[in-house]
Amino acid sequence: MKKYLFLMGVLLITGGAFASPRNSEELLNETQSKKEKKTNHHIDLTLGVYSVTETNPLMFIDEELLKESADTGILISDKTARVNAGLSHTYLFSKKFGWSTTLDARTWYQDYEYVDNSYLTGRMGPVFRIPSWKLKVRAQGAVSKLTMDGKLYYEGRGGFFDISQDLSEKTKLILNSSYDERTYYDSDLYSSKGVSTNTVSLQWMMGKRSAMRLSAFSKMQDADVDVYDKEAYGGRVNYIYVWSPKVFLGASYEYRTTWYQEEGDTEIIDVKDNEHYIDAFWGYKLLDSMMFKISYTYELIQQDQADTTEDMYDDNHKAMVGFSFRL
Repeated sequence: MKKYLFLMGVLLITGGAFASPRNSEELLNETQSKKEKKTNHHIDLTLGVYSVTETNPLMFIDEELLKESADTGILISDKTARVNAGLSHTYLFSKKFGWSTTLDARTWYQDYEYVDNSYLTGRMGPVFRIPSWKLKVRAQGAVSKLTMDGKLYYEGRGGFFDISQDLSEKTKLILNSSYDERTYYDSDLYSSKGVSTNTVSLQWMMGKRSAMRLSAFSKMQDADVDVYDKEAYGGRVNYIYVWSPKVFLGASYEYRTTWYQEEGDTEIIDVKDNEHYIDAFWGYKLLDSMMFKISYTYELIQQDQADTTEDMYDDNHKAMVGFSFRL
């Protein structure tokens, strides 16, 4: 069984341009073998290419693309190359106390919107354990930076806190919270924004070859210009299945409702987005440290504006092919 769980943990070490809650990465990593050493560390590297088909988009960033797509309402333009690299290290001073460090670097190139983007984040802090309660607590300080087309877009400082408790050999309860205070340097809309996220999850092993996680979450964005505040609530389910020692299957679904405002021609407009995300992937273990992955994502965002009854939606299809490595 430990062999299956280790393979599951190796599979998904990649996220989106930013770490996406829909990805099954956390579920896979959480279901690895629980045998721990005094020092635990790994290095992750992911290479991927994906394309996007966007139907009836709510907004086109590029005016020329808008003109070219006006007749069809369909945009096929976002061909993206992506490289992700990550380092995770934990040192246990005792059974009850340790220190954890995480570094994550992502870079991607897009055909439109922005040319060359990169994201860097680092977290570090103590880890506390209470073995008799099967409880683990982690508290980390965090810094982040995003550049777009070679220009610094924002810098962030904040913290991350999570608690996990084994309810049984097969079930675990996880609570986590994060806050990021961002300073923007290349935005015409606002100069600062505070982003807080809270999630509660329940996960369990479903036999020797599969695992599932159910989550509920909230995300708040508080900008220095009130009209750009956002408030979102949602839930998701992740499922992983080990078809064979070398073949892995997975799927996830997320529903999210987001409330925010937009500046209209004469007044501020209240907007609500109903968002649906469906992910599916197939992975194949080429070597002990290398995986090949094919994934598909469907996104549907239905927008409800207070000043109109017009049906507005954003309908995206994403396909990705890539390799992931863990050292």
